[in-house]
Amino acid sequence: MTQKHSYSASPVFAGLVDYLKMNATTLGGSGYDQGRSGFSLLFFELADFLKDDALENLASELLMQALLTQTRNISFDKGLSGIGYVLEYLIQNRLVDARFDELFAAQTELVVSELERIMKEDLSKCLSQVRTLRFLLGSGNGEYISLAISYLDVLQERINEVFQQILSRDRIYNLDQLANVWNCLLYIISLLKDYPIRKDVLKNYGHLYRSGMFKYDFETRYWFQILGMEERWMETPADLSGRILWEQRMSDVFLSGLREHSHFLVIHGHDSLLEGLGQKLLVGDKDCVEKTLGRIVPEKTGKLSLRNGIPRLVLSLIYMNSEPSVRKRLWPVLMD
Repeated sequence: MTQKHSYSASPVFAGLVDYLKMNATTLGGSGYDQGRSGFSLLFFELADFLKDDALENLASELLMQALLTQTRNISFDKGLSGIGYVLEYLIQNRLVDARFDELFAAQTELVVSELERIMKEDLSKCLSQVRTLRFLLGSGNGEYISLAISYLDVLQERINEVFQQILSRDRIYNLDQLANVWNCLLYIISLLKDYPIRKDVLKNYGHLYRSGMFKYDFETRYWFQILGMEERWMETPADLSGRILWEQRMSDVFLSGLREHSHFLVIHGHDSLLEGLGQKLLVGDKDCVEKTLGRIVPEKTGKLSLRNGIPRLVLSLIYMNSEPSVRKRLWPVLMD
């Protein structure tokens, strides 16, 4: 595809891009979410979509700034593993021409050593590092991949402990955050061939689900299907009714957040809200676009989130209007 997309003629879409360009110069960090590396990925995809050399130059500048970051934070959203993941993504998808080891070898060693410390000495923080494993698994390095798989065993043990503590009322957890970690864990396991989910983990998750502590989640259902797992044993009568609605693809209008809508888009091949937004952008209905965004995008700094904000919307629009090869490469970004 060599021609610019019709979005390039949309003043409302141009306004979104200008908003992102303006904020790209004031980003406070270099991580994946709301950081320079995440915005670099965004602008490389935008540059490819719109055939815009200026956006590609901005993306390159942001990437170099991120790679020069001096930090010992290895987290995915704010630290080195997110930066490394973006560099892997750009190289593997031929959006940049570079050698990973020449640019990120020392940082990768730091990620590995710090992750090893956390997994051995600070299990209370290990679940917060679940996305760091995405970086190691995508490295193509057999040693790092084996290490990540061994840490999956630790994460399964830890999340099972958390499930048991919730069931016994020993501790209180943020269940929305825990569900996010659980889905991310399932996603990572789906990347591996023949890696099993422990039966006791599934059993305790099922107890939590049937008790109503975990709400109906089409994303969890999706990962179970990908993993070839039978999940009907978890259903309640009310849940069965809800599942039928989802299977009829009627429930995307009830989703509250942009991240959920993008997940629905990727999983089911459509999303009425995102498709409607795309049409409103093309016809220049700025008021409707702003009203909808005000409902589904978090306020303040959340608007710049690659996971929940305007960048997520732009990547979703690119996904909807691109050929299969581009959709394939954007799949892991939008499923995060």
